[in-house]
Amino acid sequence: MLFVKEKFRGNGFGKLISTTLSQSFFREGYSSIGWVIESNESSVRMHTSCGYKIKDKFDFIIHHMETQEEYFKRFGYSQHSSDE
Repeated sequence: MLFVKEKFRGNGFGKLISTTLSQSFFREGYSSIGWVIESNESSVRMHTSCGYKIKDKFDFIIHHMETQEEYFKRFGYSQHSSDE
């Protein structure tokens, strides 16, 4: 997942990071896939300018856990268990 803070957008940072990661993937024999929410027009433009082609469109669910503490609580771990 790539997120560029609004105040830094339009400076080519997203394109630089995306193309650098893609080159690394290609060297390792992997392809490069960009997941973009269709309404995020600036991300669609950035990916298109990097040479990405739209392969398919579909709905998906994004799961998110807010904090590491939330993870520990959910699975019954003590935050300090790795320190013991």
